[in-house]
Amino acid sequence: MSGKASDIILEKINNFPAEDIDDIYAVSIYCESNGNGVDVSVGYNTETCFRESIPQASDEQEARWNYAFWLQNDEKIFDVDSDDDDEFEDITPAADTLIKAVKELHKSGALTKKFGREIPVIIHELEYYPFIAEINIAANGRELITEDFLDFCW
Repeated sequence: MSGKASDIILEKINNFPAEDIDDIYAVSIYCESNGNGVDVSVGYNTETCFRESIPQASDEQEARWNYAFWLQNDEKIFDVDSDDDDEFEDITPAADTLIKAVKELHKSGALTKKFGREIPVIIHELEYYPFIAEINIAANGRELITEDFLDFCW
């Protein structure tokens, strides 16, 4: 990865379509294991997409947080390689880098400037589990992570 992760992520966020900005409720940092590290993509979901997904989901919580129901508008922006020789099947190699990047985005005020309010930047992979909840609380602060997101991860 060349450049600072938060700068690369912010550049992508700043290119989100203007017509979607007011409807976006969360930014997605989607992570996919590539065996020796993690490919990182950035996208978002909207309240409109959420509402339209409810009939196909098992419940509203799944429609809101399950990445399968989100807009598939993300694109790979960088990868985080592991210094470890072990092969990884999860987002562990990227967690610290992404937590730091998301904290920087919140601290800088860039998200409030872009969206007119603070919104969560959800670090995730296809599956949600307790580690996903923990890294998102660490990255966003507890006040931005809703109970229904936490319940979805547990």
